[in-house]
Amino acid sequence: MRKIFLFTAILILSALPWTAATAFQVDLAASAGEIWLSKDTNNLIRGEQVRAYTSIVNLGEKDASGLVVFALGSTVIGQVPVSLVANGVKDEAFVDFIIPDKDFNITVQVVNVAPQDQNIENNEMLSPMFHAQEDHDFDGLGDDIDSDDDNDGLTDAEEALKGTDKNKADTDGDGVNDKEDKYPLDAKKSKDEPLPPPKPVEIPKIVAPAKQLPQIQAKDKQDELDQQDKQNEAKKKNIVSDKKKESSASANEKISKTAELVAGVFSPSSEQVLKEVKIKAEQLNWNTYHFSFSTNVPNLDIAGLDYSWNYGDGRESKKNGEHRYRGVGEYYATLKVKGPFDNFIYDSVAIKVEFWSINNYWLWIVVLLLGGMVYLFAGKFKHRTSLSATDAEKPERELRRPKKRSTDE
Repeated sequence: MRKIFLFTAILILSALPWTAATAFQVDLAASAGEIWLSKDTNNLIRGEQVRAYTSIVNLGEKDASGLVVFALGSTVIGQVPVSLVANGVKDEAFVDFIIPDKDFNITVQVVNVAPQDQNIENNEMLSPMFHAQEDHDFDGLGDDIDSDDDNDGLTDAEEALKGTDKNKADTDGDGVNDKEDKYPLDAKKSKDEPLPPPKPVEIPKIVAPAKQLPQIQAKDKQDELDQQDKQNEAKKKNIVSDKKKESSASANEKISKTAELVAGVFSPSSEQVLKEVKIKAEQLNWNTYHFSFSTNVPNLDIAGLDYSWNYGDGRESKKNGEHRYRGVGEYYATLKVKGPFDNFIYDSVAIKVEFWSINNYWLWIVVLLLGGMVYLFAGKFKHRTSLSATDAEKPERELRRPKKRSTDE
């Protein structure tokens, strides 16, 4: 029974992914996760020159030198020689490069190590994914973080409401800036036409009588003329009043339309624009995680978004859920979400998969097996010791016991 148990324990232990720490005489390594840029990674503009840094460490017991190679995909962007003394000494290496027209990550590799490197497992590492942005208005801010991509005075949210192009300061090409253009989508006009002036009112002329009238008729005629003058004066006042009312109504209508536009632009609904995502990584086992994310917009239906996962181990997914890593190491999981203005929003998180974890059921099996082995061997050793003591005391007890006399005596 013990032989079967020992054989099973040895078989299981030999199948486990042991990562024994071996000291090497020559071991020049790239420091895990230590790749950074000279500029804010949230504002990387295409075509701009930046500097990439990394750390190299000598983990061996001998001094060593080598060559640090930086690459974008299969394209080498720089090579830097390094020389480090032994026992954990670090040094920095850097190269300058031009940000490409698409998202990218940087590979760092240590090559041509002298003396020959005895551990090449730690000679290469990969940076997280970096996002390259356009800068349409050349103001030094990438379009993803610039609230006014064309620098025309209208925010991208306001341009979305008006239907204008957020990358063009003059959408209709009529020579008038979108903010100043009353009709930014009509190239034929850019401002309101003035109202036509009111038509003059014709006042009938008073014709003097051809001949002298009697005094009474003259008085009646004068009263009639006075009445006509009063009526004409009243007509003038009514016409002026009507014009004022029309002008006031037109002004009120303009104020009302302006208020509606302002209310539409600055209403609470227009402020709730997707601009931030946050990864949620829940560890289920030593090498299994559940990935999901949240946004800055409350109650947003994530199922309706266009997004993708890059788990950092060469595998990708188009939906949230569980992901199992195939080996120990440090990985960078990256989330890419398409925003409301055809932009992309990113978030990344470092995932550290360790064999020596309380979540590793293999580790608990090893502990139980070792405990069982200790228990069996301890019991066997105690049993043998007890037998040895009994055999040693037996002669002494026989000496003390008197011998029986034989019947012959």
